[in-house]
Amino acid sequence: MVRHSPRSLVPASRRPRSLHEAAARNAWLRDHLIREHGRTERELVGLDLEDLHRFEHVEQELGLIELGHRHADAFADEAELPIPA
Repeated sequence: MVRHSPRSLVPASRRPRSLHEAAARNAWLRDHLIREHGRTERELVGLDLEDLHRFEHVEQELGLIELGHRHADAFADEAELPIPA
């Protein structure tokens, strides 16, 4: 049986280039989910924020929820989302 490290299972496009970049992206996404998706801190604990964000935009595209905003490409890689400096 071949064992893979958890990191090898994450697509290269979703791997952070640095810990600083990963922290900045996570902070931006957390704030975005709270401000613009109506989530609470408590709801976000332990969740994969990138997956949640993508899932909620898929739901929006299917007409299941209304978020009040759209991204240019709801299915874009999270690395392409704007992260303020």
